[in-house]
Amino acid sequence: MNKNISFFKKYNLIIITILLALINANSHAEQGDYANDNQNGSKFILEKRNLKDLKIGATLKTTDGPIPIGNVIDRLVNVANSRLNGEKINRVIWKKGANPQDAVDVSISSDDDYDHAFNNLLGRIDCEYEISNNDMIIKNIK
Repeated sequence: MNKNISFFKKYNLIIITILLALINANSHAEQGDYANDNQNGSKFILEKRNLKDLKIGATLKTTDGPIPIGNVIDRLVNVANSRLNGEKINRVIWKKGANPQDAVDVSISSDDDYDHAFNNLLGRIDCEYEISNNDMIIKNIK
């Protein structure tokens, strides 16, 4: 029975990965809410508002039970990075008390933006995120 549960969790991850890959393949680069000022040497800085302007573009749901949140966050970050102009999320840092192995049911609407999706998922495990030096830092809020 345990092998079946593991299979379904992997199946959910595969479906989410495929959907996110399709979004990426069919998306065009979207203009962020920042200025490209390369002429005077200034640097792009990623902020949460950049993620608020970027829609997910597909409905993502788990159908066979919860999956590790770290896998979902990593996949969402990869697709967001491919669609962002300028700076990208360099890495995801899980602070003490935030566990990427915590299992969650995924339910993300195509109209959701990435900020909302991250907040929705992380809120389920009592966590939040911030962007600092282009790193996504996930911490427990308890």
